[in-house]
Amino acid sequence: MATLSSTGAAAVFEGRKYHETTAAYALPNDNLEHQRLEQQHELLSGLMGGKLVHAPISHSIANALDIGCGTGAATHTIASAYPSTKVYGIDLSPVPEHLRTRLPNLGYIQGDFNAIVEKKPPDPRFLLGSYDYLFSRLLTYGITDWQAYVDRTAALAKPGAWIEMQEADYHWYRAPLPTSPAAPPETFTAHDLPLSDPDGLSHPSQAYRTMPFWSLMLGSLLAAKSLNPFAGSKIASHMLKAGLTDIRIRRYVSPTGVWPGLSPEAAAFGRYVNKHSPVTYGPVMRKLGRETGHNEKEVEEGVKDVEREFSGPNGSRMWFWIYVICGRKPPAT
Repeated sequence: MATLSSTGAAAVFEGRKYHETTAAYALPNDNLEHQRLEQQHELLSGLMGGKLVHAPISHSIANALDIGCGTGAATHTIASAYPSTKVYGIDLSPVPEHLRTRLPNLGYIQGDFNAIVEKKPPDPRFLLGSYDYLFSRLLTYGITDWQAYVDRTAALAKPGAWIEMQEADYHWYRAPLPTSPAAPPETFTAHDLPLSDPDGLSHPSQAYRTMPFWSLMLGSLLAAKSLNPFAGSKIASHMLKAGLTDIRIRRYVSPTGVWPGLSPEAAAFGRYVNKHSPVTYGPVMRKLGRETGHNEKEVEEGVKDVEREFSGPNGSRMWFWIYVICGRKPPAT
C-alpha cells in the first residue's frame, strides 16, 4: 500500500519527497529530482542548439525573473549570459545552492509565485510593470489557471518587455516501426508554427498522433487537479488574450526513446526521458490517484502500462513537443 505523510519539511509519498505546499505542483522535490532537473537542463540546451533564451532581449536589460526555477539551472544560465542584469529565480522550495556558485547578480526567492504577486501590500521585488524579461519552463504540473498565470506575468512586465514560456504539450506521437514507411525527415526537426496553427495540425507529425491508455489515465488525473497536460499549444492564445504582441511559437521534439531520424541531441534527450519516465510517472500517477480519489485498480493499470511502454533497450518510439512561446508587452505610447 502506498504511503503519504508530511514531515514538516516535505510531503513523502512512496519514499519520494514533495513540496510542502498547498500549490498544485505534482512532481517530487528531492535529491533524485534535483539530479533529473540538472540533467534535463543540459540535454534541453543541446536539443535547442545551445540556446536558452529565444526572446530577442538586449544585454542592457535591468532585470529578469525565472518563475518556477527548480534547481536554478536556467536562472544561473540567464544571470551568467546577462551579467549586468539583476536576475531573480522563484520556486516553491529553497533552491539547492550547493550545485553552483552564486553569481553577484543572482537572487532566489522561495514562495508561490501566484500568491506573492497577489500579496498586499506588494512585495517590492514584484511590483507591476517592473521586469524587462520573464521566463518559465515546464510548469505543466503546477499551473491550474494558465490564463491567470499569463495575465500575472504580463502585469509584471514593463512596456516593451518580453515574456518567454517553454512548455510541454502532452499530445503524444508514435514513430513508425522499421517495417513501415519512414516518416518524412522534417517530422522530428525543430520548427516554427504560425499563430493561426498553434496545434501544428498542418505539420507532418500530425499523421503519427496517438494516445495510449497510460497517457489518457495521466491526463485524467492531471485534469482532476485542474492541471492541463496540453498547455504548450494553448499559451499563445493566452498571451493574445493578455494583450501581448509579436508572439512567436517554436517546437522541439521530446522523444521517449531512440530511433532513426533523430538528431544526436534528440537521441540523447530520448535516452534521458526513457530512463526517468517510468520512475517519475508511476509514483506521480499513484499520488494523483490518491489525492483525487481515483479508482486504485485503474491507476495501477495505467502504471503497468507506462512501465511496459518504456521497457526495452531503446524504450518506446513516442514523442511529444516542447513549445517555446515568446510574446512582447506593447511599448508605451
